[in-house]
Amino acid sequence: MPYKSGPGAAQDYNFKVGPVKGSVYGTTTSSYTDNINLSDGAGGREAEGELTSNPSLNVGLHWELSEYNTLRMDFGIGYVFYMNHPELNRVSLDLKPNSTFDYRFIIGDVRFAVYDRISTSGGSGFAPRNDITGDGSIGSVDFQRLSNSAGLSAAWAATRSTTVTSGYDYTIDRGLGDSFALADHDTHSLSAALFEKLDPRWTVGLSGSVYQNTYSEGFQSGSHGYGTGPVLNFQPTRNINLSASVRYQVSYSDRTGANGDTSGFAGVTYNLAATHTINRHLRHGVGLGRNSDLGIGANFNDTFSVAYNLGWTFAKALGLNFGVNYSSSTQSGPGFDFVTVPAGTFLPAGTLLADGSVLIGPVILVRDIVLPVKRQGESSDTLSFSIGTGMPITRKLSATLGYSHYFRLSDLAGHGYHQNTVTLALNYRF
Repeated sequence: MPYKSGPGAAQDYNFKVGPVKGSVYGTTTSSYTDNINLSDGAGGREAEGELTSNPSLNVGLHWELSEYNTLRMDFGIGYVFYMNHPELNRVSLDLKPNSTFDYRFIIGDVRFAVYDRISTSGGSGFAPRNDITGDGSIGSVDFQRLSNSAGLSAAWAATRSTTVTSGYDYTIDRGLGDSFALADHDTHSLSAALFEKLDPRWTVGLSGSVYQNTYSEGFQSGSHGYGTGPVLNFQPTRNINLSASVRYQVSYSDRTGANGDTSGFAGVTYNLAATHTINRHLRHGVGLGRNSDLGIGANFNDTFSVAYNLGWTFAKALGLNFGVNYSSSTQSGPGFDFVTVPAGTFLPAGTLLADGSVLIGPVILVRDIVLPVKRQGESSDTLSFSIGTGMPITRKLSATLGYSHYFRLSDLAGHGYHQNTVTLALNYRF
């Protein structure tokens, strides 16, 4: 099982300790956004620019325990400096999505895999969400998450053309120093699928899953549900691949949260994708889908999205990536703005806090806190695009440069905004 996703790859290491291969590399990433507070610029609240710098030391490890078992980890630790908001300075933890422990074994005709996969997201704090609105009330937005998924999967080759799979997964999702601990949750899920390979080009199947989701804080309502439907994969040529999955999905609210949303979801969700490798220099793909995702404030977001991406390798080790995405999202129930309330503010009895509790008596704040303020549910449309390139400078030093634009429209006044972000990263392999 080769590991080909950056520093620490089996074929690209700069140290070896016994059977463990690895790479040590330093990174410094600087980002500028012109709207860190997600403001529409109205009401006297102007969009606020912010420059951050994030130097970090990173280690990539690859250990092939056996032909079937692999341990790989790509992690980094650094520090994030905010130019205008030093109160947000913090130690940063970066775990790449490919960091995983994967142990495989075979019993009879069944292949089993025990895994643990860990990753972080939103490290720069500039990654927008459909349900974090742009009225500018939450100040500097910091939404960094840690996700760890552990589980067991099994695959049985019933015949030469028929495969049966099943699995259990337990996911822990937590905030890393952000203001959205109300979104911390645990999810248990069971899944099963049957696939039939009709010929070298066509594969059809049927999949299903059940889940239960619980929140650590009392603000969001937990949920449980199920989904089932057909899947299809068609590869008309070696360079073109088409895939589709459609399922009927049902989710029930546990009605335990202080957010007041008792809504569930029942409907058809789907994901369609097409990829095309034009030649050894050009590749592109398109995808569209409708999904019901866990929300912040409301129980879930009903979202339609379509995306296109293009990759162009125009010279050795030089390339350009472009992507554009459109989504339309509707909240399942009442929404919330998350307002930063400064120290010294008087809060009356009955004030709803972000952990779902209610103040029994009045207090005067001794520090800044984020409070949820209830509003009507929202429908929004977003359009974003990004472009980036990377290039080697020396044998050990490389650079990447990227630009992204995010445009949000809302049916609520003051909740739409524009955001531009430029990012420059330098990577040095020791």
